[in-house]
Amino acid sequence: MDHHQIEQLVSQSGLYEGWILVVPDYLGPKAAFAVGLQAAHATLNSLRAVVASGDITGVNKDAEIVLWGYSGGSQPTVWAAALFDQYAPELNIIGAAAGGILVSPTHISNITMDGIFAGLIINAINGLANEYEDLTPFIKENFYEGIQDKFFKVKTQCLASTVFETIFTTWDDLTPLGYKVLDAPIVKKYTGINNLLNLNSTPSVPLFFYNSQGDEIIPAVDADQLYDKWCSEGAIIEYHQDETGKHLTQVLAGSAIAFNWLKRRFSGATLENKCKKTITFSNIFDIEGFGSFAKIIGDAISTFKEQEIGPKSPSSSSPLISNASISTSVTLTSTNSGVSLTSTCSRLLGLLFDLFF
Repeated sequence: MDHHQIEQLVSQSGLYEGWILVVPDYLGPKAAFAVGLQAAHATLNSLRAVVASGDITGVNKDAEIVLWGYSGGSQPTVWAAALFDQYAPELNIIGAAAGGILVSPTHISNITMDGIFAGLIINAINGLANEYEDLTPFIKENFYEGIQDKFFKVKTQCLASTVFETIFTTWDDLTPLGYKVLDAPIVKKYTGINNLLNLNSTPSVPLFFYNSQGDEIIPAVDADQLYDKWCSEGAIIEYHQDETGKHLTQVLAGSAIAFNWLKRRFSGATLENKCKKTITFSNIFDIEGFGSFAKIIGDAISTFKEQEIGPKSPSSSSPLISNASISTSVTLTSTNSGVSLTSTCSRLLGLLFDLFF
């Protein structure tokens, strides 16, 4: 099962609720991987386009919107939640859930270089260079000439190929600067710009965080620091941390509790007006979440049986979930290229799953 199939696994439960999915191309035409501002603007622009499509789709211009992202998709989710008040205040975003949260590109490098997932950092550097053009001359001047074709080759291939071909790569393999390349002023400038802890904006909407203490790709301490910072600035965050999971297992272990939180946002349930952090043996054993996890698996089985995807009753009214999605009482189909609607839509879910593997 690749990461796109896992994305479908969690998103189709939203479709069964009657939610409409909006799945933004948040990397944009430059494939600007690891660039927070680009990811946020692309996500918010995609939502603007959907709510402006009412004459065609029936989507309400004031549709309620929630965002949900994991791993690489956590970046556009959290950045969009933090910046929409400034960039797209007309959007009715009511909450965002994010797991495996990408806070600092540099800190990911600290635990992935010289390991199985070293290719993620090579992808990130290329993504930053695609957005910030003065990085490319720096790379050509400071990285070994013999590896540059292989280094830039990742621009033309998928993530799995890059990870396989660059396994156990170290900074010393790439540049005579070794690990100190991260201290170069131009590198520090752009990794700093894309560090959420340096963002001068605090989300005004409720947030739901979930991750694993033992995440082997994205350090959990980064999310801890972001939680502490934003809570001190008045944000409302519910944070569930898993003591036993890993990055790849948490996408499923935490999906049910995130899904339930999103449903509560659409139902108008009252939230505690404060931050709250819960540490558990495993997020999958959350009492309420366990039932939803079973539903997610059951919905997947129904899809494999080629049953119609959508709410069980045309008159049922339900919220939405997405990598940019909308929820409502509709029957719909969703692909990366668009959605097909059969009813008026009043809820949007932005779904942004992009797993680092």
